Amino acid sequence: MQKVVWSLTQVEGGHAIETLLPQPPTNEGLYRDIAVLAFPTPEGEGVTTRTVVPKVTSDVPGCEAQQLVVPGNTNRLRSEKACWIQYEFAEPFSCRSITIRPTAPITRRCG
Repeated sequence: MQKVVWSLTQVEGGHAIETLLPQPPTNEGLYRDIAVLAFPTPEGEGVTTRTVVPKVTSDVPGCEAQQLVVPGNTNRLRSEKACWIQYEFAEPFSCRSITIRPTAPITRRCG
């Protein structure tokens, strides 16, 4: 049985490089190269709200909204009525996902 393994090396593009690529993990000391793949890193890779901290505001009275982006924060924004949360970045930011976890069912009243 064979298994495909890999390693990752990121380099600055735009010019030729000469570098020794690390060997991926082996299985019982056996290893053979199949291919070397190179492709551009997607724009915004590695940029998150942990590396670029946004200014966070909300219309909930007494809410310390900035705490919502602090790693390990256990405080939650609580409101019995409709409210908003705004994330403001100093520069354009490619947002790949947003997770909102309501603690109660979300209902919407019309009229």
